[in-house]
Amino acid sequence: MESNRKYFVFRINYKKRKKLLSEAQNGRLRQGWSIMEPNKKGIDVANDYDEYLSAWKQHWEDDEKYIRNKYNQLQKITKIEEGDIIVVPKLPDDDKYTIFEATGKYYFDKSPEVWSGEYDFRSCIGVKTLGEYNYARDNNSRIVSNKFRAYRSAINMVWNNDFIDALEGNIGCIERGVKNLDQPEDNIEILRDLSDKVLKNVSDELFGDVSKWNPEILEEIVKKLFQENGYEVIDIKKYNGSGGDYDMVFQVPQKGIFYDILDSISYNEKYDCEIKLPLIGVQVKSKSGVDRNDIEGVKQLIKMKSDYPTDYQMLITTADEISSEALSEANKNNIIIIDKLLLTKLLIKYSPLVFGDK
Repeated sequence: MESNRKYFVFRINYKKRKKLLSEAQNGRLRQGWSIMEPNKKGIDVANDYDEYLSAWKQHWEDDEKYIRNKYNQLQKITKIEEGDIIVVPKLPDDDKYTIFEATGKYYFDKSPEVWSGEYDFRSCIGVKTLGEYNYARDNNSRIVSNKFRAYRSAINMVWNNDFIDALEGNIGCIERGVKNLDQPEDNIEILRDLSDKVLKNVSDELFGDVSKWNPEILEEIVKKLFQENGYEVIDIKKYNGSGGDYDMVFQVPQKGIFYDILDSISYNEKYDCEIKLPLIGVQVKSKSGVDRNDIEGVKQLIKMKSDYPTDYQMLITTADEISSEALSEANKNNIIIIDKLLLTKLLIKYSPLVFGDK
């Protein structure tokens, strides 16, 4: 391991994966939110925030909180230097990741078009491809792919030593010329596919007849799921009169090191500040098939932000799919969406607590 190099998880726009992969193979790793259309300023994250904000507003309409968050996330690309390691999940396809080494620093591409008809993706890093790795290739690749879950922003700096060690293990295999790194280990992928299919079948069986899960029953199940894991119900059925709605509000468990720290501070005369455990505002939707109006659940949570602020907001739904509109609004407003499959996993994992021994 080179002691001075840094490590980054770099997420791309997967709708443009084929073109972005081609660019990366030609030595340019591109990131979005960096548009420059004719006769408009370029959104260059290397600029100071005021200039960045001014350029952004020439191209897109977003609230300033979202723009500030995006600026802070994307600024990490300017920290990448020659020799640093960049790993891109789901590249070249969903069951692989690609490891790159940076060959230079960040630059903003000012060419007339990035490619035919495309004015975005001008944030660039020069790279060389070290190799592709299958998520299920070996123990190191499974560590890397599992760690991806904690790195959801467009650009993420990695500090976790287990993640770094696993990446270095990957690079060592590449340097030694180990073959078929882009292929799964024997039987691992088959078992993973089988596991996914079983989970989907269980989920469909569990929520297939939504009449069994009317809103009151589903809300009671969700409430018990949290309560049996130590969460306290603070409020039920809170409305603001303007379309905002929480089905329930939970406080995180009064146990563990975080609680012990807050509890100690609250009795210390040196601290004159309000000490409280985080709150979670939850909206529960009992739906079947595709919920074409799922954006309303997100909007109900957004409308509660000012009247009943919580540290986290969560939409739990039994719909088969989440619309792109709902996902986009949820991401902009830091709302967590728990879909049918994840809810099924949670109910399976905690079924003894929720349903007893039946």
